[in-house]
Amino acid sequence: MKTVESNARYIASTIAAKMLDINAFDEGFIEDVPRDIISRITGKRFKKVYGNCPQKKLSAFKTALSMVNIDESLTVSFDHNLQLLIEKLELPETCKQVLKLCAVTTINEGLYAFFEEHLRHWVSDVDIVIAETLTLTVDELTCAIQLISNTSLFEQSDKSIFGLLLMPYALANNLMKQKATSYHDLLDGLYYQIPTTSLTLNDYPHIELSYVSEYLKYAVANKTVGVNILLYGSVGTGKTSLSQVLSRYAKASLIAVKAAGGNLYRYTDEINSEQNSGQLRLQHFRLMQKLFKPDKFSCLLIDEAEDIFSGFANGSRVSKDRLNSTLESNTLTAVWITNHIDCIPQSAIRRFSYVLNVDVPPKHIKAKVLAAPLKGLWLSQNYKNGLANIPDLAPAHVVNASNIAKALHLTSKNAEECIDHHIDQCLSACGLQTSVTSYKPEMDFDSRFINLSGSHTKIEHVIDTVTNFTGARCLLLGAAGTGKSALVHHIAETLEQELITIKPSDVLSKYVGEAEQNIANLFKQASNSDAIIFLDEVDSVLTSRDITSELHQKQLVNQILIELDRTEQTVFAATNYAQNLDNALLRRFDFKLNFEYLTTKQVHTLYEENFGKCSTTIKNKLTELKLLTPGDFAITSRRNRMNKKPLSDSKNLDILTQENNRKLPRKAIGFVN
Repeated sequence: MKTVESNARYIASTIAAKMLDINAFDEGFIEDVPRDIISRITGKRFKKVYGNCPQKKLSAFKTALSMVNIDESLTVSFDHNLQLLIEKLELPETCKQVLKLCAVTTINEGLYAFFEEHLRHWVSDVDIVIAETLTLTVDELTCAIQLISNTSLFEQSDKSIFGLLLMPYALANNLMKQKATSYHDLLDGLYYQIPTTSLTLNDYPHIELSYVSEYLKYAVANKTVGVNILLYGSVGTGKTSLSQVLSRYAKASLIAVKAAGGNLYRYTDEINSEQNSGQLRLQHFRLMQKLFKPDKFSCLLIDEAEDIFSGFANGSRVSKDRLNSTLESNTLTAVWITNHIDCIPQSAIRRFSYVLNVDVPPKHIKAKVLAAPLKGLWLSQNYKNGLANIPDLAPAHVVNASNIAKALHLTSKNAEECIDHHIDQCLSACGLQTSVTSYKPEMDFDSRFINLSGSHTKIEHVIDTVTNFTGARCLLLGAAGTGKSALVHHIAETLEQELITIKPSDVLSKYVGEAEQNIANLFKQASNSDAIIFLDEVDSVLTSRDITSELHQKQLVNQILIELDRTEQTVFAATNYAQNLDNALLRRFDFKLNFEYLTTKQVHTLYEENFGKCSTTIKNKLTELKLLTPGDFAITSRRNRMNKKPLSDSKNLDILTQENNRKLPRKAIGFVN
């Protein structure tokens, strides 16, 4: 079986024999060449049969070299691969023979030693000898050496032929193997190519990709200098997959940039290196540009890009100016990915050609994305829908969890338990929400017990308004328990729209400026998901600026007013304390709904439907309670559930009376005139 090494011996023997036939070597040179050189070139033992006569030694050398047969099939593949290489490097035909010599001296250490240890030091007209051996003129050889040197594929100590004797071993090996079909085949082992993906742009309907995809396609096709695309977002949202999709759309291969340094011959292990990983990756970034410059359809991928920028921010030999210029001079289009956009300085961000946020997809899209990794686990549809509803759950979390379940051969309920455990642990470790905080009222919504006053008195009118008016804003006013939250959830279910509830705990923060950012992010999330926004207990975050002296509170109010002005989503806000709201906020709502207390008839109906018929005495007592709400009956129903047996009518009445009396105006303390 022919190997690359054995094939290299055939060609090395031919080159050495042809060189010795020139008769340009004096006796001193022949005497100095050790006989093991011939053994190392041919791979065969060479016996000393020439005594001390230089001419006999030279004749014996030639005889030994001529006994190595040439594999004709090898020379055909080798010539084909060399032709492919010079075409990609845009080199003239004269460079082909020089590259052939370089590939052989890289594989065959005997021929390399013959050149490096003997020709270099013994022969004064070495360029003439080598040019004649390669069937070139001296001028053609000199020009070829210069052109090949400029490709940066060689580790050169000088600009002579001896600086080209060692090309990257992987390249020489690929040149001498089977016939290559592409330039990438010749570079196999020198880089890492990201696999292609079966996903398409249509798998990201929640992201606007038309501009970035077309721009990337244009940049790759036209080899535009300085094109860098930044994809950012939370962990596991599919940024790497999206980079594969974009490169596939641009018909370009995607080459990974690693922390491997800038040397083709001695890749650097970042664990043992004294340089930080950011510097090693920038070196590799520069090297890959040189390596793939001849290849028209390639782009580079730099994942975890924050390491590069944060590493240099913490001290490096490379200046900030030099780092920024890297984003303006790259010859190959590059896609950068980060989970921490806050680690990249604004001066660098503005130098990116295109910046795109890749966020967690909305639940209706997430459900489709999660279907693929969950396939074959026999999970219930309700369970799959539940996963899609978890706000912080990214596709990568589910992929990892499903891989574990499949490895353990779990299905159905067992698989669900395994996936739940993995997801819960992952999200908890990241400080993210591990489950859906769903709205679970004690009693089902019933429009018969909602009393509205104001511009709209019927629920159907409210639904009609928010359906036909884009960006409707409605303020819900009324005592606790009158059904404000219940109505908003009912409307969202009726319209089959996602509801994003914004509570004070979702917004407020101890850090300056973070509350405003939280508000902006929540409104953006609603816009991406086409969701209804519900500002619950809005008085807690939108206190009138006239009655607060806290600057951060005023800034938060300003931010919410800005978001209300520019959002096109339906917005509901609920409060029990309308008098505390900022006047500017009140003006921004299109209509207001006042929720009134239950009528006596409604109170009797609710009581009988929940607790059964009651005596006339109880009814009369209920009639006296004028401040009851559906929420009060929900509290009473809960108390009944907590008890081992249903409570008596008198106990139910006591609970309702207490809840009613809580809403009575407090009596003034002290002397009243």
